[in-house]
Amino acid sequence: MNQQVQISPLFAEPFCVIQDAIPEDMRKILISKVKKYSKKWKGYGEDAWSSGKKSPTNSFAMDAEFRSVKEFKELASLVLHNCEQVAKGLGMPEFDWRVSNGWYNSYNKNNYQEFHVHPMSYFSVIYFCKLPKGSAPVIFMNSTQEYNNISEASNDCFKSKIDIEFPQNSMLIFRSHVLHKVPFGTNNEDRITFSFNVLPQPIFPNYA
Repeated sequence: MNQQVQISPLFAEPFCVIQDAIPEDMRKILISKVKKYSKKWKGYGEDAWSSGKKSPTNSFAMDAEFRSVKEFKELASLVLHNCEQVAKGLGMPEFDWRVSNGWYNSYNKNNYQEFHVHPMSYFSVIYFCKLPKGSAPVIFMNSTQEYNNISEASNDCFKSKIDIEFPQNSMLIFRSHVLHKVPFGTNNEDRITFSFNVLPQPIFPNYA
């Protein structure tokens, strides 16, 4: 009996990677701005994250201050545009998308970020601004596979964790419920990233 077997990748997660996301001169300006403002600002990541004092230097929960910097605001606008394009490519309704918050992270080899998700958001975005030698990868976890990974070794579809090293100046867009973390690196120079959350306005009509 000759039967045809069809395998369909259902429940897949969309990961969008944009190479060479911004011009090189803008990338260098962003690096200089992070160095400048990290001396003035103290983000709330140390208080909010389990990594505590080993959290990266950040501007987490400093939304008004973050948006006051022209280059950070311009990057947020680009993030919004890219997320709108991804939503369109996924066939989603034409929502009025908004960047709800954004912040920078500056990691040295003594910093890490534990597994976490970004609640109250739909898309999350990481812009990899500066990745010196020894920078840690981002580790993603598929929590639905964590207790059902008997075939993990034989097929990537069954992996519950995956380490991905993204290129410098790339932008990653993924759904906010996906678990991810950044382990310790061996970098002597700072690893600099920007994080953003993007949501459709109709879901939270009173969000300012």
